[in-house]
Amino acid sequence: MYHLFKAEIVKLLKSKSFLICCIVIVGLSCVLVGSYAMMKEMYSSEAMTQVMEQVGSEGQSGMQEEMQKELGMISDMTGQNLVELSFSGNTIQILLAVLVGIFVCSEFSGGAMKNIASRGFSRVKIYAVKYIVSIFGGELLAVVCVSVMALGGSLLWGFGDVSGSFWEDFAKFLLIQFLLNAALAGFMVCISFILRNVGISIAANIGVLMFATLGLTLIDLIIDSDSFSVGDYWIGNLINQASTFALSNSVIERSVIVSLVMFVLSFVVGAVFFKNSDVK
Repeated sequence: MYHLFKAEIVKLLKSKSFLICCIVIVGLSCVLVGSYAMMKEMYSSEAMTQVMEQVGSEGQSGMQEEMQKELGMISDMTGQNLVELSFSGNTIQILLAVLVGIFVCSEFSGGAMKNIASRGFSRVKIYAVKYIVSIFGGELLAVVCVSVMALGGSLLWGFGDVSGSFWEDFAKFLLIQFLLNAALAGFMVCISFILRNVGISIAANIGVLMFATLGLTLIDLIIDSDSFSVGDYWIGNLINQASTFALSNSVIERSVIVSLVMFVLSFVVGAVFFKNSDVK
């Protein structure tokens, strides 16, 4: 199993898909940093001040307060804020779907999986190795994104205040986000092993990621409960809810529970399906 694991790690790091995903995530992160830099410059301009004064003079106090709030957020932007924004917006998640879909399904379409299975390796071990290495690849993408955002924000505006309990909160934030990212990667591996087609797997993983939130929102509207929300237990929503250093105990608990459940289900379902199916 060690040799299989080593071979998969090398395959991942040398794959064009992993390199392209890293380049894309660096590019998108740089664009996002640049966008916030432009917004900060625009919001601090004299023209924006005049616009806000005009809005206030026209009696639109609510809009003025909203603009002042947004202005304050943009004006106080630091590297810390960009780190918080790294996981929101689905950038990492979409590229994760692409990476996992290609890394897993290309083995089936190219016949490599049949060769590996014919060497006498247990199907469960093959799945476990692919599962772990795919999660490792997803975590590397997240590290690249967070690093670029933190570096870009720090170079432009400084990293921000690190006094008090900052480092403890920062560590909790990273642990929860990387845990959720790993659980999502495992879920995508399971889907990819079931579908075994690069295009279909990528579309399915992105589709589930995008439309599950909408579907659960509709369910919550039907249930109409003030004390319980189905959407609060969907990993996509949890990633956005955990995109802050000020994590509540409720978000932490739900993130850990949902991640553990997804780890178990995605591994068991994927391994059982792969063990009982033919490899062509």
